[in-house]
Amino acid sequence: MFSLHQNADGHNHVFSPKFLSNFNKGGYTYQPSFTQGGDLLVSVRKSGENQNDIWLLSPSEKKIKRLTNTKSSEFYPRMNDGGLFISYIKKEQQETIDQQVFRVELKSQKVQSMTKDIHDVGNYAWISSHELGLYRMDNSLTYLETNENKSKRITTSVGKSISTDKSGRIMYVHKFDQDYYYLKKYFPSSSQVDVITVTPGKAEDFSIAPDGTIFMSKDHMLYSMNPSFQNTWNEVADLSLYDIKFITGLCISADGLQLALVATKEKP
Repeated sequence: MFSLHQNADGHNHVFSPKFLSNFNKGGYTYQPSFTQGGDLLVSVRKSGENQNDIWLLSPSEKKIKRLTNTKSSEFYPRMNDGGLFISYIKKEQQETIDQQVFRVELKSQKVQSMTKDIHDVGNYAWISSHELGLYRMDNSLTYLETNENKSKRITTSVGKSISTDKSGRIMYVHKFDQDYYYLKKYFPSSSQVDVITVTPGKAEDFSIAPDGTIFMSKDHMLYSMNPSFQNTWNEVADLSLYDIKFITGLCISADGLQLALVATKEKP
């Protein structure tokens, strides 16, 4: 995890790195997302175990807490609705693919499937308390209205990283061809799709800061761009300085002051 600072000219810098995976040596700690209070939800597979559970990391207090301990695997944890719910993808251990988005009410511990008829979810992003953008295992993007359980396929050939902005637009990477990947946004209310920009070096992983700045990673490089006043990617940092080789995911805190990322030593 890095501290994040933006200059008056809109350029971003990272500093004060913290390694957060010491508690899980030999295992996997990935798919981080920030809570409103600045803690991190992560999917964890401990060494010697064969399933993933959700953990809560509190870097400021140097505390960790296991939130799930099931026979199934849980991925991509998110906190939503002002901290009243936690959601995640639950993968059942069976021959056919069964990966659904579940939501857990923290007070009552009531668990509810949000994708009853969709069982191939690879990633997701909340648009509102009853709307989801879904990355599916066939590399397609789906819009889902959960109250009426109505879904609509938006497009195909998308990257696994998806997000939503403050206006409720789904942002995703469209793998247009072998040479160009485009960052695009989808408007659920009108079904309009707009191109934001070409991604740097066919990058796929991105996260959106509260002010609309988009951060993207490519191998050990970190880039940023705010489409409201910038039209080119700016280099934030070469993270090979910290022995970071291949970034596979990143997220920005709600206050825009922290950036967490996952990296591997070998190219995924």
